[in-house]
Amino acid sequence: MPWTPDLSVGIALIDDQHKIWFEKAEKLFEAGKKHQA
Repeated sequence: MPWTPDLSVGIALIDDQHKIWFEKAEKLFEAGKKHQA
């Protein structure tokens, strides 16, 4: 699930952290699909 602006909580520091977690989750998901996790 990619980050989208509607997921914003309106606090830049928290939104930035959430964006990083979304990126990490996406990489993990992709690695799992390729059996690399």
